[in-house]
Amino acid sequence: VNTEKLQLKEQVKQSLDRLVSQNYVARNGDTYAFLTDDEQDITREIRNVQIDSAQMVQYIGQVIFNDLYPTKKYRYGKTDFAFDRFTDETLIGNACGGIRLRFMTGLYDVIGGEQELIRKSAANREGIVVLSEETPFLEEIESALKIRKYVKQRNVLQLAEPIQNIIRGKQHLAAEYEAQAKKNLEGAIGNGRCYVDGSRYTMRGNGLREKLDGVLGTLVCSVYSKLSYIGKNYETEAETEALLNERQLSLNDVSPNRRAMDEVEGWLKNKDYQNLTVTVSDVQKRYAGIPYGWRETDIAAVLIELMLEQKISFRSAGVLLRQDDKRLPGALLHKGEMEKTVVERREAIPDSLMRAARDGLREWLNVMDVPADEDGLIAYLRKKAEEKQEECKRLLEREYAAGAYPQKQVIERYLELLGEVLLAKSDGVALLRAFQKALDELLDAEEDAEVIRSFFKTQREAFDGAENRLEELSGESEY
Repeated sequence: VNTEKLQLKEQVKQSLDRLVSQNYVARNGDTYAFLTDDEQDITREIRNVQIDSAQMVQYIGQVIFNDLYPTKKYRYGKTDFAFDRFTDETLIGNACGGIRLRFMTGLYDVIGGEQELIRKSAANREGIVVLSEETPFLEEIESALKIRKYVKQRNVLQLAEPIQNIIRGKQHLAAEYEAQAKKNLEGAIGNGRCYVDGSRYTMRGNGLREKLDGVLGTLVCSVYSKLSYIGKNYETEAETEALLNERQLSLNDVSPNRRAMDEVEGWLKNKDYQNLTVTVSDVQKRYAGIPYGWRETDIAAVLIELMLEQKISFRSAGVLLRQDDKRLPGALLHKGEMEKTVVERREAIPDSLMRAARDGLREWLNVMDVPADEDGLIAYLRKKAEEKQEECKRLLEREYAAGAYPQKQVIERYLELLGEVLLAKSDGVALLRAFQKALDELLDAEEDAEVIRSFFKTQREAFDGAENRLEELSGESEY
């Protein structure tokens, strides 16, 4: 009996479908309704509307990427990854040139089958989801698009009221088709086959978003294989700039970004061997891309750490940017300045020059505590030379300007010597060499300057008194 009922039901369905194809009956899901003559005419006209595959693909893409999975950037850890969105071969939205997420609708045959999908997913660095054929959606989408296109082609408000009512009913039917298609699309995606960066992938998760997040997460890990080299993220520019307040890093210090630092240093070394100029912008572009995917603030932090280790230096408009230079944060973090800031690999200063400079500073300044590291020593020499320079200027402008005191030429020569040394202050090695070249004269000048300081401190008053007395005596000698 049950078998007879099933056979009868199938015969009735086939008969009704025949009437549907002849425009005597309309079907919405499992519901059939006989049509009036006007309804039959409009249904026939709608059925004759042409919808091509490209329109179907575009519509499917809009539903998937605007409604079902509207994410435009996938966050992995602390990093947001933009991705190109495709339906079959149609790009949805703007291209970003990174990874891709593609949905294959079944409207186009894939020559080569599964092996071609595996190859394509690897070649284009993408995740491909082949929509399941077990959940039909194309018929509802085509029907909805035909109704929408038909309505646009008619001046509905100029039609008779009964015709307007029929068309409004068709519009409601289109909305139902669209809702059912959206639901079916979600099922077709969730039950579809997936390929990620050259491998078959099984989607897991409770909902569609979780499943597609898994696809993109796996894709990011595969494509951005050196993302993990960044062990510590810097969330803001302020956090990155705070690194500039750090003291020199010891080679024994283990930075959480050590692998990233080694990677960048090795690349800079190759560029140096090739005599190629590298800007901060070049570094940013390289390490933001595949296979790195590092963030701008993290790349800047890696460069700062390399500078603190005295592996690299920065130069803008030919001027060396020191660690305390207020222009340095902008040079590393602001796009306009990045392009003008050159990254230079530093060669270690010879130990013999470092030792000689330290010994010379101790003798010249009569101190024992002198920085042992390159940057510290150079900064210390620069600071002390500038202080001595200012002292000489003050002596000439204040003390010697007040009278004809002895040894003025000593201070003038001392000032000249310091100026010659500080001409090289923008280049650390050149500064140390200039200091060594002038050291003997500097020692003599400092020894004489100490006598002069003592003179102005303890003997100036007696000198002025003696000079005044001489003037008085010279006046009396005229009588």
